[in-house]
Amino acid sequence: MAEGDELQGSGRKDRFVITGNVAEGAKIAAGDGGAEITVKGSVGGTVDGGAGKDTITVKGEAPVRGSGVLRVGTGDEITVTADSGDAAANSGTIEATGATVKVDGAGLVEFSDEELQQIAVPEAIRPAALPANGKGGVIKGESSKITLVGGDGQAANLGRVDVPAGTVIARGGVGADGNASGGAITAGTVEATGGDTDAYSPGGVGNAGSVSAATAKATGGRGYDGSGGGEGTSGGIGNTGTITATETVVTGGEGAPGGIGNTGTITTTDAAVRGGAGSSGRAWNGHDGGNANSGKITATGKLLVEGGSGGRGKTGEDGSNASNSNGWAGGGTQGGNGGTGNSDKGAVKANGPEATVTVVGGAGGHGGNGGKAGRTASAGKDAAGVGGNGGNGGTGNKGTVDVTHANQATITGGTAGSAGTAGDASGIGTISAANGRPGTPGDSGNAAREE
Repeated sequence: MAEGDELQGSGRKDRFVITGNVAEGAKIAAGDGGAEITVKGSVGGTVDGGAGKDTITVKGEAPVRGSGVLRVGTGDEITVTADSGDAAANSGTIEATGATVKVDGAGLVEFSDEELQQIAVPEAIRPAALPANGKGGVIKGESSKITLVGGDGQAANLGRVDVPAGTVIARGGVGADGNASGGAITAGTVEATGGDTDAYSPGGVGNAGSVSAATAKATGGRGYDGSGGGEGTSGGIGNTGTITATETVVTGGEGAPGGIGNTGTITTTDAAVRGGAGSSGRAWNGHDGGNANSGKITATGKLLVEGGSGGRGKTGEDGSNASNSNGWAGGGTQGGNGGTGNSDKGAVKANGPEATVTVVGGAGGHGGNGGKAGRTASAGKDAAGVGGNGGNGGTGNKGTVDVTHANQATITGGTAGSAGTAGDASGIGTISAANGRPGTPGDSGNAAREE
């Protein structure tokens, strides 16, 4: 559709299919009977839903451009999917009140039969890799549900989302820079989850922008656990930006080590801020848990700051039953150490006499159990695998915890990881392989300061 072109609904249930672009200055207006509107291209003009139930689908190269506007009301649905392009799935404006909106920067490219015959390498069919709501993109309205999905290595949101009574769910794409949000979100409920690792990068950040919500949840993406070789990568940070909320949950991603919970600023009534769990040992020891807080947290209600738990040690390999083998089993490895609750860079404040804060170091990981002796093993110390040692508990507080009265704060170290047990050697003889040793409980660290 060219500039000046206009399609008007009939008042009955209409169906519009546009193969090509809706140019700036062009308009599609649904009638009051509702409409199904499909654009296989990009929108630079205006697509306006009527009073009836409307379904608007836009799929193409950078589907909603800077001048594009999609507008719908209660009960309507919008789906915007990028299949290619160099901008974002949405760089324009989506106005939605009481609607369901999904914007996806990772849609699969569609090929015709002729094009498919010309493709020799299957990898040519790959997802797009665009942000969902890009810089300059605006999504606004009341009480709508907004879902944003970034393409590989891309953020879900870099623009502005303003749905004060609505819900926003943002998921970053897989790989480096796959943050859930680096833009601004205002909503009733926000769930921002960083993308998982591509095995070369850390998990994505949950919130790297600003969030204002009644309920805010920010979670770092999962890091690589080292199961395919290498040392692994850390889990994503839960929050590096700013969160202002009534109820806040921030968690670092699981990884090697676990991701930090918060390095940004959180202002809240109640909150739970946790470091990411360390991955279980796949090639060697369990990985350490992440620190919970290395930023600033101010709470007027109940606040928990807890280091991530250490990962479980690797279980020893069972001994071989082959006749040409000595049947000896492998030993379990050590569990990971728990993360620090509030690190030396962290500042926690229980704001007001009614506030309480609990700071806890992460639990140490369980030592891996020893492997089972093979049937060809003879009795003796090498028959069964030894148990791995438990990981140490994390320190409670290395930074500052400010309270009005000392009894408002509880600060403890993390619990010790339990020991792995020696492997089974039943039928071989006396089990002489040793169990592992438990870890050491974490120290509570610095005491709280009275203001």
